[in-house]
Amino acid sequence: MGPFFPRQAGRQATKRIHAHHLWDFTSTPLQWLPVLSHIAPPGIRRSEATAKFIRDIQVKPYLPVYEDIFHHPASRLKSHRPIWSIDTGSSVEELWRESWEVKPLVNSFIIDDPTALVPGFNLPRREWCLLNRFRTGTGQCAASLLQWRYTDNPLCICGNTQSMSHIVNDCPVKKFEGGLPVVRIRQFKHKKYLIS
Repeated sequence: MGPFFPRQAGRQATKRIHAHHLWDFTSTPLQWLPVLSHIAPPGIRRSEATAKFIRDIQVKPYLPVYEDIFHHPASRLKSHRPIWSIDTGSSVEELWRESWEVKPLVNSFIIDDPTALVPGFNLPRREWCLLNRFRTGTGQCAASLLQWRYTDNPLCICGNTQSMSHIVNDCPVKKFEGGLPVVRIRQFKHKKYLIS
């Protein structure tokens, strides 16, 4: 065994780290995380906790805070959202569906109900992650690699610009028959496609 050169070992380790974290350069868009994890968005969970707090106080008029919430002074500033202005009548599911419809995301058309468990939730982690990369339009493809400066060529093997959408919907070599909506409908019986 030859002499040990710490500087060279450090460079090799750095190369391995960069190769290992290549998938981590662009994370899943934040708006998709609640849907994919099946946990309501933080703002909606906070509103629900506040609504629960108000409902609890409503049945306990002997508490000093009851007067502050139900016989409150007039609001002086439009920018303030005092606790008594929270909508206590809507459920988490209703608020979540409203927010999903107001702010459409990339490929949001494939999710009918954001409050329902997303098909494929029980897939092994590798397939689940790859499927979510296609759903969110964020993943390792030639266009992303060009953006991250890992390649000079954004083209697919078919000659078009390779994006996550192109791979599953348009590429004559790799596309899934029917595109991403069909993958959703068939409940991911096509695991071989996801692995290849």
